[in-house]
Amino acid sequence: MSFYLSRCELDSLMGASGAAAWRVAPAEAVSPEADSAFHRWIDDGCSATMDWLAAYPELRRDPRMLVEGARSVIIAAFPYRRDLSDPALRPILPISRYALGADYHDVVRRRLTPVAEACGAGSRVCVDSAPVRERYWAVRAGLGHIGRNNLLIIPGLGSMNFLGCIITPALIEPDSPLPPSASPCYDCDAPCLKACPTGAIRPDSTIDARRCLAYLTIEHRGPFPPGTDLHGRLFGCDACALACPLNRVPLPPGQPLADFDPLPQTLALTPGDINTLSQRAFARRFAGSPLMRARISSLRRNLDLLNSIHK
Repeated sequence: MSFYLSRCELDSLMGASGAAAWRVAPAEAVSPEADSAFHRWIDDGCSATMDWLAAYPELRRDPRMLVEGARSVIIAAFPYRRDLSDPALRPILPISRYALGADYHDVVRRRLTPVAEACGAGSRVCVDSAPVRERYWAVRAGLGHIGRNNLLIIPGLGSMNFLGCIITPALIEPDSPLPPSASPCYDCDAPCLKACPTGAIRPDSTIDARRCLAYLTIEHRGPFPPGTDLHGRLFGCDACALACPLNRVPLPPGQPLADFDPLPQTLALTPGDINTLSQRAFARRFAGSPLMRARISSLRRNLDLLNSIHK
């Protein structure tokens, strides 16, 4: 059973959530073109070992399969980009900026849960953990454009943002997609492509995970393929995002949220810690941190390769 939620009510709720931007799309099936393109990417092997991306295709294709009676998809952005010119905010080791603060899954879910509850029974918060194509819905709702590096670029916010969505039976007036001609990438000489040290960005603006340093340092398990060079990265990679001029514009007041302030234990992580911490000690120290995505064994593997290349 659905009910109507006015945009005024939604805007009040979303403003209280701390999101920097949000839009609404009607809950409907993903377009056939987008669905076909996604599965071509999978078939090309570009998802590497991330087999979960091919799982539950029917759910990924239609959010109404996830929430009975779904009428609307609310998509929200939470920036994490901050100025790290202060040495006190820079980690000792090369760790992606998204991973310096608290785990965004927990933060975004906690902040969007009150909105979902106000949207009525059955509403579901999804934060990069359900078979939902958040960037597709962000584009469909007019939140931004997909850039040359496959990241969502949001006007006034750039691309360094966490996304969360609410699939809800509530009927909410939807937004319209931004016109393709408004994409900032049309008049750009693609510094993101030039900045990628492994050439992981494909001509169609998708990413070949097998070459992506974010995938290799975080998601890949076991030994690296022969000839792997991490180009100085330990956990994640920000090269294409930092090269984008749209990530240099000032963020709105109050952004990023204090929830994403760098954690002292992450900033202070040293090679010695990685070489000596047990998995249990690592889990205790980094509970609630994105670093938990990689086991201590993976960080040790990454560090060993970095050390071997720079000897």
